[in-house]
Amino acid sequence: MLQYQQHAGPLVSAGLSTAQLHLLCCTAGALLWAALPVALASASAMLQAGDAAYGNGDFATAIQHYTTALDLDAAAPLFYTKRAAAYMSLKKYALALKDLDRAVDVDDTFLQGYLHRGKLHRQVCSLASAKADFERVMQLKPSHSQAVKELAALQELESAVAELEALAAQSDAAAGAAEDPAAAQQLLDRVYRTAPDCIVAQLLEANLQMTQRNYEEAIGVTGRFVKSSPGHLEALTL
Repeated sequence: MLQYQQHAGPLVSAGLSTAQLHLLCCTAGALLWAALPVALASASAMLQAGDAAYGNGDFATAIQHYTTALDLDAAAPLFYTKRAAAYMSLKKYALALKDLDRAVDVDDTFLQGYLHRGKLHRQVCSLASAKADFERVMQLKPSHSQAVKELAALQELESAVAELEALAAQSDAAAGAAEDPAAAQQLLDRVYRTAPDCIVAQLLEANLQMTQRNYEEAIGVTGRFVKSSPGHLEALTL
């Protein structure tokens, strides 16, 4: 009785008896419980609408639908990965990463969340984070073939990035032109095949273009980089 009275506030002061208060609370709870399937059904409808928009390449509309689905059911990790995919299509990587972080926070066994986050980390060359996510997928499902392929591709990417950094260091030491521009481009192509928005590669490419006095190309690379990673100080100070 005391518990109802403590939380009833104005209802008790309005003269409701304990029995009436109990009935009111039970009725309210039943109504909320009855409304839950409707909310979930609406969330599913919004998910389908988002998928349709995504399939048509209308990523902004897809994000709106996925956001509505999340408003109705914020505990569904799949909704976060769906919206993250739409953000990635618009190259809004910070927002995509935030959603993927939330997906695995909601369910730390949600395999797709780790897989998609690993791919995002790989795409921008956050190599250690990508490796951790793919290894987590392997922990959850040791036979996961895609995670095995991603880890193999990541190893090749790490090698290409290391070679590219070494070549850039040689160029810096020479205080000017790169040792071999063709070799540098070959390494960049290797990196971009696996990580098309690799932050490290884009910075190194811009620097290499600057050392060769290819200023227009350097500006183009920097512009592309800033678009995908707005506010990055290294690009803004080239």
